[in-house]
Amino acid sequence: MVEQMQKQQDILKAQLSSSRHDGIKEGIAQGQKQERTAIAKGLLIKGYELKEIQELTKLTLEELAVLQKELTE
Repeated sequence: MVEQMQKQQDILKAQLSSSRHDGIKEGIAQGQKQERTAIAKGLLIKGYELKEIQELTKLTLEELAVLQKELTE
């Protein structure tokens, strides 16, 4: 009985650790995307071509078009 409870605790700890790791990775990815978006906005304001911004930021042309539209509204 005690062994079974210990195994369950170990499984729960592993799941929690995995979930925490996944959450950290997701948070980092979101932060990186926000940074690329901010850089792209600055480059759009300075008049860079969409293709150049895409190469520099790795954002899609569709994402850049949305940003460009936001800046002109």
